[in-house]
Amino acid sequence: MAQVNNTTQSTSHTTIQDAIDNASDGDVITVDAGTYNEILLIDKSISLFGPNAGISAVDGTRLAEARLLQRINISETENVTVSGFEFFGVPAPTTWTIYIYGNSNNFTFENNRFIDTEKDAIRSGITSSTGNITVRGNLIEGITNTLASGILLGGIFGTSVIADNRIDGAVGGVPTTYAGIQTPSATDLIISGNEILNTTNQGLQIAGTADNVRIENNTISNTNTSEDTDKGAIRLYGTDFFGPIIITGNTLIGSYNGVAVRNGEDLDGIDILVENNDLSGNSNFAIYNGADNGALDAPCNWYGSTDPVEVANSVEGEVTNVEPFLMTNDLENPICGVQDTEPLPAMDGTKKAALMLIVLGLVVVLGYRRMA
Repeated sequence: MAQVNNTTQSTSHTTIQDAIDNASDGDVITVDAGTYNEILLIDKSISLFGPNAGISAVDGTRLAEARLLQRINISETENVTVSGFEFFGVPAPTTWTIYIYGNSNNFTFENNRFIDTEKDAIRSGITSSTGNITVRGNLIEGITNTLASGILLGGIFGTSVIADNRIDGAVGGVPTTYAGIQTPSATDLIISGNEILNTTNQGLQIAGTADNVRIENNTISNTNTSEDTDKGAIRLYGTDFFGPIIITGNTLIGSYNGVAVRNGEDLDGIDILVENNDLSGNSNFAIYNGADNGALDAPCNWYGSTDPVEVANSVEGEVTNVEPFLMTNDLENPICGVQDTEPLPAMDGTKKAALMLIVLGLVVVLGYRRMA
């Protein structure tokens, strides 16, 4: 029979909840491979480790899973880790797969698989404060609720990271999930190395109060399949932005828009940099700025073309420094420039003959000088 162990206290338990109930702050609980059908409440500062706690759910070679069939609710406010589990087919009629009640600080969710769950994989309240959170190496596939997001965390502050996760919003090959990653507000946040695909609305959205947010090296494709005008692979939604917001090194392809700003926003004076991204192959615009005021600064991006006219036509709204642009989609070795579109003047037969005589004359002269 599968075992649950409190390695700090050297005790064994028949259920995960029993181990939590008998734990103290700071304890480590390990869960053997097996299937567990328990709704869990974490109300202590503990670390809960499955057999794959140290193995990425995205690209690691996994051991047999500890499969959880029900949700985890967290009422503790400090120092909680959940790592190395598989959440499978979890129903969430009242909350979400992992749900943080109220404010929290120093939580970690990493190396978990979320397969065919009903609602958001990891969620805190929209108006909650979520400090110093790490969400890394999780695989999220097949969320069935059409209003759900893979990860939605409110009020992010401190040193927080959402990195190296894979979120596929398709069910049976059809995009179903609303969004990949959403932050209703965020300060000092890095979103890096994630893969997001197959969402009906935005792939990644930064909203509300946003200050010092860096979005880098993510790959986002086939998002906003509903083709809303002001949504795309990355969407900026928030008049309360402070900046800087830096979007760099991302591959944002095959969506409706690459980067989109919500219609009617006021971004005047806000530092938003969109640089060194692959924005090719989006069906509407590479960059769509629907703001009433304020520009996006967008130097050195790849638009799928080196024709300045085609590049200019791939942006909408106030976007500055579109030129110079990248000459290829190699983001690791970027070459930024402007393609000269003025062709050489055409020459008729007389001009070509005259040019040939000049070249022949130069050859004769140079040859004579060499022999002299």
